[in-house]
Amino acid sequence: MARKAYRFDARHHQLVRVMARLGASNIDIAAELDIDRGTVDRRFEETLLTGRAQRKAAEIGRLFSLAAKGSVRAQVRLDRLIRGSGP
Repeated sequence: MARKAYRFDARHHQLVRVMARLGASNIDIAAELDIDRGTVDRRFEETLLTGRAQRKAAEIGRLFSLAAKGSVRAQVRLDRLIRGSGP
């Protein structure tokens, strides 16, 4: 017997976006929604990308502020983030 199709609505997408923005893994998101990780990968790909891009933008903004105040450590981290040579 086939399993009943699961319907995702705007609330699910909002939850996925927020969790991705906070740095949750796809496994954690799948556990929260009580679905398979593969389903998260397939059904929420754009939402995951949006949430993770928002996280990166916020991190760059925070590091830029610190770097402007003279933090060498923030300058190095910002350089790595922008050039893509590190997490």
